[in-house]
Amino acid sequence: MYVLLMHLAGAPTLAVEDRLIDVHRRINESYAELFDLILEFERREAYLVDGARNMADWLGYRLGYSEHTARDLCRITHALQYLPAIDDAFREGLLTIDKVRWLTEFCTPGEDVVWAGDAVGLSAAQVRKFAIHRRRLAREAADARFKRRYLRILPDAEEGVVRLWGRLSDAEGMVVKKAIDRIADQQPPDPQTGGLVPYEQRCADALVDLASVRLGADADPDRATVVCHVDAAVLTSEDGVATLEGEMPVAAETARRLLCDGRLQTIVHDADGHPIGVGTVSRVVPHYLRRTLIARDGGCAWPGCTNKRWLHAHHMIHVAHGGPTDEDNLVMVCTFHHRQLHEGGCRMRGRPGRDLQIYRHDGRPLARAP
Repeated sequence: MYVLLMHLAGAPTLAVEDRLIDVHRRINESYAELFDLILEFERREAYLVDGARNMADWLGYRLGYSEHTARDLCRITHALQYLPAIDDAFREGLLTIDKVRWLTEFCTPGEDVVWAGDAVGLSAAQVRKFAIHRRRLAREAADARFKRRYLRILPDAEEGVVRLWGRLSDAEGMVVKKAIDRIADQQPPDPQTGGLVPYEQRCADALVDLASVRLGADADPDRATVVCHVDAAVLTSEDGVATLEGEMPVAAETARRLLCDGRLQTIVHDADGHPIGVGTVSRVVPHYLRRTLIARDGGCAWPGCTNKRWLHAHHMIHVAHGGPTDEDNLVMVCTFHHRQLHEGGCRMRGRPGRDLQIYRHDGRPLARAP
C-alpha cells in the first residue's frame, strides 16, 4: 500500500484520474460478476447445503453481509435480469452501484433504455429522490407502509416513566404530527421562568392532551377507564402510595390531580393493602357544571393564558380535604397549568370568576402585567 501511494504521489493528476476511473470500472465488473454468481448459486439452491433458508441468509452467514445488504444484493440481481440496458451501462462503469440500487427499485422494462441513458447525467441523490417519489406513488408500496404501522407502550415502574415508540405510514403520521404541533405551539410559557419549555416536552404534553380529550368524550360509550389504586393517606395528606392500573407508581400529588377532574375509577386501600372502597367510573365534575364553568371563565383562568381547549376543572380546595364540587370551588385551567397547581407546587387563592391570585411554589405571588 505504501509503495502504491508513493508511486501515485509522483504521477501526474490525469494519470491518477485514469487509475480512479479504471478501478471504478473494475469494481463495477466485480459487482456484475457477483450478481451473476448469486443468480447461478440461487438457481441451484446451493445455499440449502449450509442450512440457509434462502440466498440472502447464506450471504449473511457465509460472506458476512448484513441482512439489509444481503437482501438488497438479491433484489438487484433479480431486477437486472429484466433491465439489460441498465445492466450494460453498469458493467461499462457508466452507472455506480448506488444509482443501480435505486434504479432497480422503480424502473420497468419499458423504461430501461431511457433510464440507462438519463441516469448517467444525474447524481445518485437525484436518482434516489425520483425512486422515493415513485415508491410513494405506488399503491402497493402505500399499502405496505400502512401495514408496517405499530405502537409500543411500555410502563417502566423502576424509572417512573412510560416509554413509547413506533411507526406510522406517511399520511397517518402527518395527521398525528400536525395535531401535536398545533397543540404544542399553543402552550403557554413556564410560570417559573417566563420562557417556553423545550419543544419536545411540549409535544409530549400535547399527546397527553389528545388522549385526555378522547377519554372524556361523551360520544364514546365504551371509553377506556384508568384505574387508580390509592392508599387512604393519599387523599388526606402528602404521604401514601398511588399506582395507575396497579403497576405504575405515581406521586401522591399526581393522584390528586387525576382525582381533581379525571375520568377514572379509584380503589382505596387501607394500611394493610386491602381495598376498602371502589369508586364509580365517572367524571368528578358533571358535564352540566363544566358547561357553566366554561361559560364563566371563558378559558384557562391562569393570568395571561389564552388556552380555551383541553381544560380541566380544578378544585381550589381538593375533594380529599372536604372541598365541594360546586361553582364556587372550581376554576377552569388548561392541562399545563393544572399540572403547575399540583406537581408544580403553585397555589391558587381567591374567588373563582372574581379575584384569583396565583402563588408560586416558593410562596411568592405571581406578578401581574401592568
